[in-house]
Amino acid sequence: FGGSDSNSGCDPSNCGGSQTFNSTTKTATIAAYVIKDKAGNQTNCVARTANVYVDKTAPSCTNSGDSTDWTKNDRTIYFGGSDSNSGCDPSNCGGSQTFNSTTKTATIAAYVIKDKAGNQTNCVARTANVYVDKTAPSCTNSGDSTDWTKNDRTIYFGGSDSNSGCDPSNCGGSKTFNTTTKTSTIAAYVIKDKAGNQTTCAARTASVYVDKTAPSCTNSGDSTTWTSSDRTIYFGCDDSNSGCDPNNSGGSQTFSTSTTTSTIAAYTIKDKAGNSNDCPARVANVYVTKAPPTCSVTKSNTYSPDGVTTTVTCSSDIGCDTSRNPTGDTGLKEGKEYTVYDASGQSGKCSVTVSTQLQAMTWTCNHGYTCTRPGCGSETKTFSGSKPSCGEGCYNMGGASDLGSGQYRWNCDCYKTCSAPSVCGCGEWNTPPSDWYNVDACNTDGCVNGTYAGNEKWDDYRTVYY
Repeated sequence: FGGSDSNSGCDPSNCGGSQTFNSTTKTATIAAYVIKDKAGNQTNCVARTANVYVDKTAPSCTNSGDSTDWTKNDRTIYFGGSDSNSGCDPSNCGGSQTFNSTTKTATIAAYVIKDKAGNQTNCVARTANVYVDKTAPSCTNSGDSTDWTKNDRTIYFGGSDSNSGCDPSNCGGSKTFNTTTKTSTIAAYVIKDKAGNQTTCAARTASVYVDKTAPSCTNSGDSTTWTSSDRTIYFGCDDSNSGCDPNNSGGSQTFSTSTTTSTIAAYTIKDKAGNSNDCPARVANVYVTKAPPTCSVTKSNTYSPDGVTTTVTCSSDIGCDTSRNPTGDTGLKEGKEYTVYDASGQSGKCSVTVSTQLQAMTWTCNHGYTCTRPGCGSETKTFSGSKPSCGEGCYNMGGASDLGSGQYRWNCDCYKTCSAPSVCGCGEWNTPPSDWYNVDACNTDGCVNGTYAGNEKWDDYRTVYY
């Protein structure tokens, strides 16, 4: 700030001055001053504002765009400079970075900024809060189990988001089961994260495995059909939900001796969820017999040439099987073994022996009677009161032996009528003596009311069975 004089010139000692600015100054007031020329003329110069525009201050690093509020939109992070003096040099004043994928934070690299005066600042690297979430949340499930329980079970259906996090008001829910349920359908639902991304979770089948129902008592193996084998009675458990606990599921009892019924004691069963049931005592139908039936046989119609009649009797505590058992025989001429069965199929045996006996005719001498001799048709036999010779029709006559009691044995074969004042009595079959074939029933001397054995013909004998 000074003076100018084109005439005498400015007085050097009164011709203004200067002021140097070495700090940031945009404008400065130059105080009023007086100037003089060499002729002594003077001028009062008024104070004024001078444009200094000295910028000694480096620009400041600035950042913007950061946020901790999640968004599903793109986000731009600005890294720049600020200079309140000369201003930031546009070509050296930072920049920006736009994030269009899921990013929570990002490192902004170091950079240099300059102002228009040429001052510069080195801005250090930093971590920017981007908080961009482009990823939809995931569906989650929990609480499922295939381990049965008798307690309530809660199934959770929700969402998971490792970025912005699940929106609490749109993040699924839960369902508690307090009745017997094995599986249940969880309906479809929508979840959202805090950035606004959403996912539709499909319906699914949850494994609940809640069993509130006690198991049922079961019984098997009973029968009213008799058996000779061992029989096992089962007393057990049935549970259509969690299933019976193998360690508390009843048991069995095997009967190997004769038993009609037996009391099965009370017992407790449990299912795999821990529910229990007290099964009462009961009477089981066992029907096992180990005692075979007894068999007996009786004979009738004995000493008959037609054979004996047998009657077979079965005896058993459980009853005999009449459809299989023999009743006996008629006309049986030899020994036989019979087998009888009881209702369980067990058998018992008994046998009968049949013997034989050879019989000849025995005659009873009754004077004055005429009897028809069996086997001779209408032919009658007569004799004299003394030992006669063989009468008409007799041959091979031999001597007679006095057997006593009016009985005589003749060594002859007689097949015709003998003449005598009395008649031979009626005959019966009896066991003959060992020499029966030498006996004559007709030619007897002095026969009185007695008996003697005789056989006039070779075929007057028979075999009987007893």
